[in-house]
Amino acid sequence: YKKNKALDFSLSSVGVQARGRTTILRLNYRNTDEVIWFAYRFATKYLRPQDADDDHVPLVEPESAGRHGPPPVVKLFDSFDLEARYVARIFSRLHEERGTPWGEMCVSYRSRWMGEKLQGALLSERVPMQWLDSAKAKKMFKPDDQTVKLMTMHSSKGLEFPIVAVVGV
Repeated sequence: YKKNKALDFSLSSVGVQARGRTTILRLNYRNTDEVIWFAYRFATKYLRPQDADDDHVPLVEPESAGRHGPPPVVKLFDSFDLEARYVARIFSRLHEERGTPWGEMCVSYRSRWMGEKLQGALLSERVPMQWLDSAKAKKMFKPDDQTVKLMTMHSSKGLEFPIVAVVGV
């Protein structure tokens, strides 16, 4: 989130005492071991145990429920156009060659211009998609539709998909 939306005071300074009333859920049932450890290794480069205070969550070594899957893949591209076309081709191949249902795929992006380029790339590969680009589109969201879901990172919170492309990072 933008820094200007962050609190400019600590919760404890205004009388909110969360100490002792919070619980850190250590056991992760949602992600595979491969995703959990990828995220943890990434987080350890930017978060430090001393960053924890009343208003910040400490870095906690995760515990996995033991689910497994393919490891995350990181790719670098010379342009966003190349990245969008790559994602569209990979999703098309996953569907055609492996039989992956369209409804199990999601593309998560940060800015509207990225969504526009991704929409064009997916359409050019004839990938059926549902772009959640407006309040009206979000109200019409049908998770079970056999379409690739195209949405912002904020819109994707709380949703689960077996295959996710996070672009433009």
